[in-house]
Amino acid sequence: LAALAAVELREDADLSFDDYATLQRATLESHPRVLAALAAYQRAEQGLALAISAQYPDVQLTPGYFLLQADSLWSLFGGVVVPVFAGHDAAIEEARRAREAASAAFHAAQTSVLIDLRAAFAAWRAEQAALTEARAVAATIEADARRLAARAAEG
Repeated sequence: LAALAAVELREDADLSFDDYATLQRATLESHPRVLAALAAYQRAEQGLALAISAQYPDVQLTPGYFLLQADSLWSLFGGVVVPVFAGHDAAIEEARRAREAASAAFHAAQTSVLIDLRAAFAAWRAEQAALTEARAVAATIEADARRLAARAAEG
C-alpha cells in the first residue's frame, strides 16, 4: 500500500487531441519539412516558368527627347530582343526535370511526416489505453484495500 500511495494518477490532466484528420491537416500545413519541400517545389516551378519565358522575344521601349528645328519632340524608341531559339530546349528540359525532382521530394517529405504522425498518434492511443487500464487497476486495488481494512477492523 505504501508503494501504491506513491503512485500519482491525476484525473485533471487534459489529454484530449483532435481527431486524426484534424491533426493530419494541421501537420501538413505547419511541419517544417513539408513547408521546406513545398518552397523548393515553388522555386523549381518558377525556374521552369522563367526558362519557358526566356524563349520568347522581349520588347523594350525607351523614351527619348529631341530638339528638331526649335521643336521639342518626345518619342519612344523600341527594340525587340529575339533570343536564339535552339539554345532554350535544354534549359527548359533541365528546369522541367528540376521541378519533377522537387515534386518527388515534396511527396516524400509529406509521406515521411504522415508516417511519423501515424506512429506518434498510435503511441499516444496506446499510452491512453495503458493509462485507462492503470486507473482501473488502481481503483480495484483501492476497493480491495478498503474491503480488507474493513474486514480487519471486524476482526
